[in-house]
Amino acid sequence: MTVSELNNLPVDFSPNRALGQNFLVSQRAISIIVESLQLSSDDLVLEIGPGTGNLTLPLVQKAGFLVAVEIDRRFQQILQKKMADFLGSKLRLIWADILNIDLPKTIQELGEQDRVIKIAANLPYYATTDIMLKLITALPSARMLVLMVQREAVARITADPGTKEYGPLAVMVSLYGNVKTIMRLPGSAFEPQPPVESALLKLTPTDSSLLRDSVFAQNFAEFLLYAFQERRKQFMGRLRRDRQIAKDSQREDKLISYLEQSGIRRNFRIEELRPDQLLSLYDHLHKISCLPSN
Repeated sequence: MTVSELNNLPVDFSPNRALGQNFLVSQRAISIIVESLQLSSDDLVLEIGPGTGNLTLPLVQKAGFLVAVEIDRRFQQILQKKMADFLGSKLRLIWADILNIDLPKTIQELGEQDRVIKIAANLPYYATTDIMLKLITALPSARMLVLMVQREAVARITADPGTKEYGPLAVMVSLYGNVKTIMRLPGSAFEPQPPVESALLKLTPTDSSLLRDSVFAQNFAEFLLYAFQERRKQFMGRLRRDRQIAKDSQREDKLISYLEQSGIRRNFRIEELRPDQLLSLYDHLHKISCLPSN
């Protein structure tokens, strides 16, 4: 959204603070986002929060197909007018909360499942973790995510084991692939101006990405959310209290044997384990039927 586009909106229009609306007005940043995605006609782009379509237009011009998800219907008229040449043929507008959409099903219904999936979004701070977990778990095969986040969120995204910021998001991002900061932006790059800096991140999967498919990724993420609820407590004790294992039981013996073979002490805490260790632990708990859902 440019400043001029803001001026062309209805007089009574005001950004929705509850939705974290800070619109990107830096043309340089918009150009860098488009360039970073390295788009071709083979690509399907998922854009979250198109607003008035300032980023949407260059994206749909370069991509093979674009799915734009916007929760705020106040932008419907301006988006439909600006994107009239592309609606139907190269663009689908979805008016919904991204967290409530079945993304694989939506792409399948559009008949675009064979395209290379890439994602672009300016994420509201309050929902950064939830949306990123949604994207990585629902679309683990995505070849690239270019995301604008507030600076404070970067610590949660890139946190190391044992730090206070380390949690499910950092684990899932690490297992997905690599994170690179493309640029940092001051508050003046947005309208209205947020009181903090933002960072543009590029996430790309490695050849050895450990997330297998969307069902597996979603189940593993649910396990992480459960496990990190009591991140500083001994996890074996947590499993006993939740009746996933009983002391001196066959399941406990199998789990202890696994921990010894893996070089993990019995009184470990979830926050201490590396992402690959957490994935291996999840696999073993599933194998011996000790997951919370079992």
